[in-house]
Amino acid sequence: MSASNDLASFPLRVLLSHVDDETLADEVARRKACLARSLRRARAREVARIRVAVARLYGLTPAEISGQSRHRGVAIPRQIAMALAYEAGLSLPQIGKAFARHHTTVLHARRYVARMEREDLQTAMSLALLRAELKDGIA
Repeated sequence: MSASNDLASFPLRVLLSHVDDETLADEVARRKACLARSLRRARAREVARIRVAVARLYGLTPAEISGQSRHRGVAIPRQIAMALAYEAGLSLPQIGKAFARHHTTVLHARRYVARMEREDLQTAMSLALLRAELKDGIA
């Protein structure tokens, strides 16, 4: 039997009995911080993919999607991007931070896009196209 197999067969409590609480707490904190960084990077990548896909469909740049313009030709695609980010599992505050908006603006965008999807065939088709593109990883 190899040394690694011997170590793997020890109960966890025996292995941890030789580690003080401070060392264990430090390790847990380090791993928690590492996981948090990893999740932030994954969320940022997902928002970037959504921005690129929406910008490409509407003939804008990703910077315009995140910009401050209130022009209808930019604001509606931005609202669509925020709604898609919500569908991707990001929270309202996370989306707000990614788009430099308040979380209540994101909530309004989500509701507005849902209503427009029901009432406007062009918006519904655009959303279906974007969802398919994002699902397939094309963006």
